[in-house]
Amino acid sequence: MLFGFLLMTSLLATAANAVTTVRVLTYNVYAKPDFSESRFTQERMDVLCDRLKSGTWDIVLLQEVWTKNHRARLSRCGYSYIMNLRTTGSTDREGNLGSGLLILSKFPLEKQQRKVLVRPSGLKAIFKHGERIVRKSVYLARARLPDGRALWVANTHFVANYCKSSDFSDCASYQKIRLLQLKQASKFLIEKTAGEPLVFGGDFNFGPHPVSDDRAWKEFGTHFANFTQAPFDPAVNTSCASNTFKDHSNGKIDHVFVSKHLTPRDGALALNDIITTRKGHQTHISDHYGWETTVDFP
Repeated sequence: MLFGFLLMTSLLATAANAVTTVRVLTYNVYAKPDFSESRFTQERMDVLCDRLKSGTWDIVLLQEVWTKNHRARLSRCGYSYIMNLRTTGSTDREGNLGSGLLILSKFPLEKQQRKVLVRPSGLKAIFKHGERIVRKSVYLARARLPDGRALWVANTHFVANYCKSSDFSDCASYQKIRLLQLKQASKFLIEKTAGEPLVFGGDFNFGPHPVSDDRAWKEFGTHFANFTQAPFDPAVNTSCASNTFKDHSNGKIDHVFVSKHLTPRDGALALNDIITTRKGHQTHISDHYGWETTVDFP
């Protein structure tokens, strides 16, 4: 009887401490080097830091945190555990204009590692688009939840599109590179997570929109079988259409996907309001909106 009582007490305590939902945010912050502060980058990152401190997200996936000072700034915004790899190997340095990725977490992060993805070639990729200079990657870490369960978390930023029409006839599309990056990400994540629950988010630069509806979007399910995307309205985009830095919409390109062990719900735009700078300029925090979702465990 005593053993049964103790066992039941232990089970009840475990159930009481179980984490059944995790709030996830993905956000491209547009923190390019800005020495003249013409893009109000420091002010925007200060506002973002305050929002992160007051937000309800358990895990935050950030992209385009390009410089060391902004990486350090956003690593001090209310989250106890940060994935900000300075080194990913003996010769692979993570510094200015590296991956631009950060993972912020309220849960301890284990087994942090990065996969550097293939890059486009050519002069445009260097001097016009900058895609050859940066090192687009996948960040991966295993969060340890309070009840002891493991949850893998991955963050990425694929090569951009630079296209104005769905047939790619008037631009140098990086469609093939994006598909290769998707395949590399799939192989890396499936191998490393070994069947454990995975949340995979970021700026994929593809989605259900004529501009971004390319092969990588169409083939996502082939390479990430049994993954589910957080709910969204195809008419709602995550590329800001009316801020200081951009005058057109590229459609929904920021996503959160989860493996078969998990269920995403309540997908919604986040951080999509207008702020006023000290000089009176009105702007959004980034040239993207955030995308948030609640992830349920079975």
